[in-house]
Amino acid sequence: GILLKYKKLFASPVKEQKWLNTMAQSGFIFVNKVDNNYYFEPDEVAPSLNYSIEFLELTAETEESKQYFSEREARGEHFICASGLKAYFATKGEFSADSELNAASTRRVYFRDRALVFGSVYALLLGLLTYNLIKWVQFDAMGYVSSESVSFLKKITLDLSGFFGDYPTTPMIAFLLPLLVLSFVPTFWFFEEYLSAKKTEKALKLTYIKNKAEHESESKTDSTDSPEQAVQ
Repeated sequence: GILLKYKKLFASPVKEQKWLNTMAQSGFIFVNKVDNNYYFEPDEVAPSLNYSIEFLELTAETEESKQYFSEREARGEHFICASGLKAYFATKGEFSADSELNAASTRRVYFRDRALVFGSVYALLLGLLTYNLIKWVQFDAMGYVSSESVSFLKKITLDLSGFFGDYPTTPMIAFLLPLLVLSFVPTFWFFEEYLSAKKTEKALKLTYIKNKAEHESESKTDSTDSPEQAVQ
């Protein structure tokens, strides 16, 4: 068939999933992804399909992942492809409650782990910067001026001596400031995605528990009515 290629870059898997479902409503089936290239085929059944994205614990090539894909296939949920640890699934109609809950749970864990890593790096950089700023205040108060030769840090960082003065901590401050700013962006993004996934997972859990309780209640009602109907 005819393959259509779209080059896209998504920061959020939720937005990526919405886009795939929008493409399905437009009559295009998602068939593969290579790097940032998405491949589609026009098909009449596309509008009946629904897509889901979740994160795997292991890569798609492992036996554990293949076994998981087989279990999903048994529920009518087809594994399309994987990009790193990100897996793409399709089904006709709606995904099962278990699958939706699992997708939200894997997103939460994925972003939580990365938020912790980047958050730790950010906290370390912030601590180092704070320490050097304290030392800078002490040097400034005591009137110490560095008489040492230009250090390696002075060669690779911006000259902030006009603002901070020519003190021993100035090159380190100049080195840490841009790193702190750069590390803030992924830290904030991963944390925001983690909170979003956690909120979604919580809502799905509540819905799952509610539906399960209603189902059990209906089952009890049916079992109670059966003997009476039999007597009649």
